[in-house]
Amino acid sequence: MDLAPGWDALIDEYRSHLTAERGLSVHTVRAYTSDLTELAAQVAVPPSAVTLGGLRGWLAAMADAEAAPATVQRRVACVRGFFAWAAREGHVAADPAARLKAPKRGRRLPRVLSADTMAEVLDGAEIRAAEEGSAIAVRDAALLEILYSSGLRVSELVGLRLRDVD
Repeated sequence: MDLAPGWDALIDEYRSHLTAERGLSVHTVRAYTSDLTELAAQVAVPPSAVTLGGLRGWLAAMADAEAAPATVQRRVACVRGFFAWAAREGHVAADPAARLKAPKRGRRLPRVLSADTMAEVLDGAEIRAAEEGSAIAVRDAALLEILYSSGLRVSELVGLRLRDVD
C-alpha cells in the first residue's frame, strides 16, 4: 500500500517504541501497526499534516463501514497514543488526536434466566436441602431464594448482615 511520505518510517519507529519501551504483546503491536497503516491510507497526507478534521473523517469512514465499537475504540486509542508519542518526539508540531473522542460503546443488558429455569434451580436447591439436611445445603437454598426474590447483587448479598434486614 502506498502511503504519503513519512508514514512508513514513523510507523516502524513507533512499532519499536511499543515493543522495546512499552513492552506490548506481538498481537497488540501488529494491530496498532495495521491501524496506523489504514489511517495513513485514509488521510493520504504526511503525519505532520494530519488534522483533527482528518481524524474525524477517518472515524466517519469507520462508522460508514459499520466497524464494531470495540474496534473503533482500539483504533482511536492507538492513534491517540501514536500522535502523543510523535509530538513528544518532535515528529509532529502538535498532537491532532489530543481532542479525538471515540464513540461510547453500547452496554448490553445482562442475560437472565427464564422463570421456568429459575424455578428449577430453586426447586433443586430446596430438594437438596431437604434430602441432605446439612446446614450448608439449607444456607445455599436460602441464599438463592434471597437473590432471586430481592434482586440483590451477589456482592450485596455477601455483605448483608442480620442488622441490615428489617
